[in-house]
Amino acid sequence: MSEPENDEKPQKSGSKGPDSEMFSVPRPRKAIPQLRDVPLTKEEIRRRKTVRRAMIAALVLAALTAAFLLYRAERRREIESARTEAERTGRMAAIERAISLLDGQTGPGDVALSARLHASAVLAGADGHREQAETLLAHHDASGEGASDHRIAQTYLALAAGNADEAARAASLLVAGRGPRAAEAGHAVARA
Repeated sequence: MSEPENDEKPQKSGSKGPDSEMFSVPRPRKAIPQLRDVPLTKEEIRRRKTVRRAMIAALVLAALTAAFLLYRAERRREIESARTEAERTGRMAAIERAISLLDGQTGPGDVALSARLHASAVLAGADGHREQAETLLAHHDASGEGASDHRIAQTYLALAAGNADEAARAASLLVAGRGPRAAEAGHAVARA
């Protein structure tokens, strides 16, 4: 005959119940673990390291550029302060300090300013500044940046040499009422 039919639902393997088999089989586990992240290839790891290094290099370069620009801005502030002090007081110590700060500056405005300060020292009676002023003026374009400083220096050198006609000619090119050097230009025109 046939075996007795079991009306009950078949038991899941590994379950513990009153009708469990004597030797239960555990539920099979997945052979491949579930991936949560995609593993990186060697090329991807190398590319990410390269990008990281490039970003670090860019940050270092940006920091160095910022430090250089801050240094330059501070240096310009010092030069401007020394120039203002030399114009305001006219003392040789202030003129010498401004000249020392301008030493090594190659911009046309700085060359003209240095020539003017040397010419101011010559006009004040200091020795050894005439040659430097004339050399700086020879290397500066009188129509470019620092033109007013150039003409003021020419006026002061002519006055120091006792050449009133040359001083008046150089001073006639100055406009005393405008620009950042208006007071100094007015002084040069008045002395010529």
